Amino acid sequence: MDKRIEIAINELISMEIWSANFYLSLLVYFKEQDLPVLASWLDMQPHDNMERVYCMMKQVYQCGGYVRMREISWKPEKWKNLLEALDRLAEHERYMANQIAALLAFTKEVDMSIYSFCKQLYQSRVYVTDVFIELFYILAKRYSRELPYNPFRD
Repeated sequence: MDKRIEIAINELISMEIWSANFYLSLLVYFKEQDLPVLASWLDMQPHDNMERVYCMMKQVYQCGGYVRMREISWKPEKWKNLLEALDRLAEHERYMANQIAALLAFTKEVDMSIYSFCKQLYQSRVYVTDVFIELFYILAKRYSRELPYNPFRD
C-alpha cells in the first residue's frame, strides 16, 4: 500500500471515530428537543461511521499497511438553540464531504483499486449528505429563518 494513501486513510479513520461521537452528542440534544425523526437518523450515523472504520481497517491490513489512529480529544458541544445545532451539523456534513472528496481525488490518481474501494464505501453517504443539507435550507427558507451559511443567498 502506498504510504501516502495509508496515512490519508488512517486520518479518515480518526475523523470517522470523532464524527461518531459528534453524532451521538447531537442525538442526545435532538432527543431532548423532542425531535424523534432527526434523532432516529442521528442514531444510525455512529453505526455507519464505525462500519466504515472497520472496512477501512480491514482494507489497510489486506493491502499490507498499518492502522494508526490518532488520539481523539472530545468535549461535548453545547448549543444555544436548535438552529445553531442544525448549522453545526450542516457544517460537519460539509467538512466530511470535503474530506471524502479529497481522498477520492487523491486515490484516483495514485491507486485505482483503493479509489474503487473508497468510492463504494462512501457513495451512499455523500448522497445522504447532499440531501440532508438541502433539506435544512428548504426548511430554513420555509420558516423564514436563515442559517449562518446559506447557499441560496444572493
